[in-house]
Amino acid sequence: MKKTIGKRILGLFLTLCMFTALIPASVYAAAGDTFTDGDFTYKVNTDTTTVTLTAIAVASLSGDVTVPSTVSDGSASYTVTQLGDAFKNQGSKTNSMTSLVLPDTITKFTGTATFYGCKFTSIHLPSALTGDATTGQLSKTFYYCNNLKAVEIPAGITKLYGTFNSGSGVRTVTLIGTSQADFYGSSGTAEARAWADGTTGIKIYYPSGGTVPYRTGTSFTATVTPYDTADFTDGDFTYGVISGTLNVKLKSIAADTLSGDVTVPSVVSNGVVNFTVTQLGDAFKNQGAKTNSMTSLVLPD
Repeated sequence: MKKTIGKRILGLFLTLCMFTALIPASVYAAAGDTFTDGDFTYKVNTDTTTVTLTAIAVASLSGDVTVPSTVSDGSASYTVTQLGDAFKNQGSKTNSMTSLVLPDTITKFTGTATFYGCKFTSIHLPSALTGDATTGQLSKTFYYCNNLKAVEIPAGITKLYGTFNSGSGVRTVTLIGTSQADFYGSSGTAEARAWADGTTGIKIYYPSGGTVPYRTGTSFTATVTPYDTADFTDGDFTYGVISGTLNVKLKSIAADTLSGDVTVPSVVSNGVVNFTVTQLGDAFKNQGAKTNSMTSLVLPD
């Protein structure tokens, strides 16, 4: 009996080994190899497990465009960690884009003037972005992005060097980090200045308690305003800011009661800057009279 059980166990073990052997292992490409997945072409980085987005592979991008955080060459999956000059001065390939969302896995832009000539109206920069050619710096990033009016700058960026010069439409900048950010006004050549000479109406926001942004020279005129990161109420709800971001959690119901069809907004404001609602806490949990008259609830994506 023991021998029979032993043979069965051994048989099962051998069958499992044979089945496992039939499952192909991930085979990573060599550093420098390129492949296309979806709308983009990628180059394998030196670590062979991550890639740089290097080019647009389709004739044209349109509408709201999202770059994936992971891609595949058919044999292995890779994390997208760098962005090259894929969107730079691409004309008709980018003219129909309305927005661009980059994954938070991207930590570096490998060139300068990364979005030169793009016509999108909004962009999400990666939260872990450390800069482009120089760590902590964005250089000429939004040249001729004339439809882009506002941008949020991640905490890792501390130098804005020609970032919004030459045809950029950006007039509102919100800093996420609390460390000092330098907006160059008249240092070096005209191209080095954050905005073109004489640009007015610029609004720069920074977190309360953080370092006031520093601006050299007087080539552009800006108002610099702190924004609070304390809990705040907007409409029917109270929100809490998620540390180090311009995102908030819906924490509680501020109204006495909710009734009928209720929609939670995707963007809210504390009266100074806008925040995106990305998390839901226990606002609706066991709230009795506050929720009894609701007939439907729509949460933002």
